Amino acid sequence: EQPIRKLAQRVLEDAGYLVLTAANSVEARELWAASEGRVDLLLSDVTMPGLSGIAFAAELEAGGRRPRTLFISGHLPGERGRLTLPEGAALLPKPFSMSALLDAVRAALDSPAQVPEAQEPGAR
Repeated sequence: EQPIRKLAQRVLEDAGYLVLTAANSVEARELWAASEGRVDLLLSDVTMPGLSGIAFAAELEAGGRRPRTLFISGHLPGERGRLTLPEGAALLPKPFSMSALLDAVRAALDSPAQVPEAQEPGAR
């Protein structure tokens, strides 16, 4: 949803945030790799072309980094069994106002960082 993505980007940048935007999971992977993991918050629609936002967040965690995460969705958690959020992730339901977006982003950034559980040496 390019118009919403562009509006959210403008609002967040006007509030002083540095925003990287991706239209799909391929672009998101490229931005993540280029940022070398220096992303403070993953803001993603649950439904994203190519790979769901939840699957993308799981992929980042499997790679050893679990950024604070704020999902956007038109579905509520547990609704028709469609939406199960990762532990510690926040949800901003659609539709939302830009002030609600700013509040949700600030709350997510102020939450404790999500650190993947340490694995035993040699564990997979």
